[in-house]
Amino acid sequence: MMNTTIKMSSKGQVVIPAAMRVKLGLDSGSELIAILNENNEIVLRKVPSSAEWSSLMSKIPHERIAFDENGHYDPKAHPSFDEWVRKG
Repeated sequence: MMNTTIKMSSKGQVVIPAAMRVKLGLDSGSELIAILNENNEIVLRKVPSSAEWSSLMSKIPHERIAFDENGHYDPKAHPSFDEWVRKG
């Protein structure tokens, strides 16, 4: 885990420390999502680039899943999908 204290400017801007930007692969123009969670903490998440989305999408199992009227599926009939869902 990394942590450091940062200050907010009079314009409300904060600087993400260089070591964190490097670790997250953030460059000028990278997009982040700001989330205010239930503990009133601000969480920043990197928006995946198109190349990262492509990589993420390639890991989704490609199979036709049969869902019942309640939106449930049979894990035994779809083990790859079930494993992917449980990894979450």
